[in-house]
Amino acid sequence: MVYGNTIITQSLTINTTGDISGTLSGTDVAVITSTGSGFIAGKGTFTGTILGRTGTVGIGFAGTFSPITGQLNIQASFLPGSGTGQLTGVRGTGTIQGIFNVGGTYAFNVTFHS
Repeated sequence: MVYGNTIITQSLTINTTGDISGTLSGTDVAVITSTGSGFIAGKGTFTGTILGRTGTVGIGFAGTFSPITGQLNIQASFLPGSGTGQLTGVRGTGTIQGIFNVGGTYAFNVTFHS
């Protein structure tokens, strides 16, 4: 604990299906404040297919969560210049909503640049 806040550093693996289909592997830091609020931030590498194009791309994310219910609301973006294969030049931002270790949904705006 730091000043009454609980800090958790963890590795993560998230599998997705749909227009963004693959696996995100990375790390994050979650903070549960002394008042019971939760904040999370992290980054990772997505390996898979985005709108029919295959490769890898870095993703950064940050948001809030409920330590009681596990509900999370995250803003995420593809890290510029990190795409490989057919994901070279991919750009986009989006939201992720769900419950820790249960599942959720995502919505992204995606563009490809050469």
